[in-house]
Amino acid sequence: MCRGSTQSGKKCKRKTEPFCYQHLPASLKPELPFDTTNCTKKIIKKIEKCLAKPPSESDGPGYIYAYTIDADPPHFYKIGRTARTPEKRVKEWGKGAKLRAWWKVDHQKKTERLIHLYLDYVRVYRYQLDNGKICSIWKDDGEPVTDRDEKLKRKHKLTARTKQIEWFRVPWKDAKKVLNTLCE
Repeated sequence: MCRGSTQSGKKCKRKTEPFCYQHLPASLKPELPFDTTNCTKKIIKKIEKCLAKPPSESDGPGYIYAYTIDADPPHFYKIGRTARTPEKRVKEWGKGAKLRAWWKVDHQKKTERLIHLYLDYVRVYRYQLDNGKICSIWKDDGEPVTDRDEKLKRKHKLTARTKQIEWFRVPWKDAKKVLNTLCE
């Protein structure tokens, strides 16, 4: 059980030894590997929680990859994970998909989670519409990134079959810095 206590003085009931992520003393908290000025307080707490937790039992070795699609504007990257080879995974996305880079990692799920948290401020939600078109929307303000069609803007959530959350609009040098550090 956690040795910490809540603000009201009650003993924490989380079953984490010796402290849960919330009650971990400052001297034991992992140092964040990046400047977090682009991260909200909520995201920083999620990063700290993710760093403090050990990888899950189902988390194992695999690959982190980044790819682009020919038809996309510059700086659009899908960053994901796979237990298969990155080449096989990217082929599933069709002819226009181009693998930018990949890294072999020991814990693919935790690594992907951290990468996505650090890059959350440049996340783009992509909706595949029933007519086959893709509508890309900035995460926070809901403004279209690539589509200026008002009909798509209004209907993107109503007609979407899938919502893709692993897309980021960021210069490659910034994405690569995060990927290189967290994949080590």
